[in-house]
Amino acid sequence: MNDSFYRHIIQIPARFDRHPLRARYLAGWAQGYLGRFEKHQTDRAREAKKVSHVDAEYKEHGTAARHCSVCSMYEGPNKCSAVRSPISPAAICKLFDPKKQPESRVAQRLRRGV
Repeated sequence: MNDSFYRHIIQIPARFDRHPLRARYLAGWAQGYLGRFEKHQTDRAREAKKVSHVDAEYKEHGTAARHCSVCSMYEGPNKCSAVRSPISPAAICKLFDPKKQPESRVAQRLRRGV
């Protein structure tokens, strides 16, 4: 047998080896393993649909008013809904779409005429 066969053997802790709930332990392990595998596959598929840095004309430094951290597609450190990782909060690309800023109370009052 080759080495890849032994990588997928489940090592059951000694205290569960003859335990009546051994099957439940194995089922829980398998469920967790398959859940992580499926999540990894969906993450890879989502990342494959994104635009590359070259296609998005990604630049490491934007301006004070235009950079990734004020973009509507920026999802936090190293995450963007349109461009592949890694993403810097100070960077910029051609897909930049500014976040809608909430209207200030002063602007609301001026608009209403109060």
